[in-house]
Amino acid sequence: MNKNPHLPESKIAMAAVDLNMLKKHEQEHLKNCPDCRQSLYSLTSGLDSVGSTSNKFSPEMVTSITIPEYAGRINPWRIFSAAAAGAALAIFAFIVFNFSYIAQPDRPQELAVSVEASDDEMLIEEVSILLENPLPEDWSGLNYGDELIVYPEDLEFPEQDTNELLQNIM
Repeated sequence: MNKNPHLPESKIAMAAVDLNMLKKHEQEHLKNCPDCRQSLYSLTSGLDSVGSTSNKFSPEMVTSITIPEYAGRINPWRIFSAAAAGAALAIFAFIVFNFSYIAQPDRPQELAVSVEASDDEMLIEEVSILLENPLPEDWSGLNYGDELIVYPEDLEFPEQDTNELLQNIM
């Protein structure tokens, strides 16, 4: 059993929007219950007063809003012109971006091959020079075959006074 036989506020608000949103038994209750009818009346009158107040203080529209009529048919010339413009743009882009391949299709590859071949020739020449004489030209007087090896103790340095050495440096 329902303790409160009256409709809740949410149902009364639904009735203020559309009475058909309520179930049949709720509509019957609203017709027969004076308290629920009074709640519905006070809600709708409050909403009406808000609406009239907003109409009173809102400015009048200067221009009217009109929605253009849809003829129901699309102009075929507009579609054709848009398609022709798109095709022309695609052909133009293809020509611009691929002009080097259209004009000279094999030139970039031939140029890369010739540069690589000249680099290979220079490398082979340097390797053959190193095979003939692996020492730099400044060291060409040294010969390992005669076992010319210099040890640090074999080197002679003139003896100098430390004070003289420091004066020469400064």
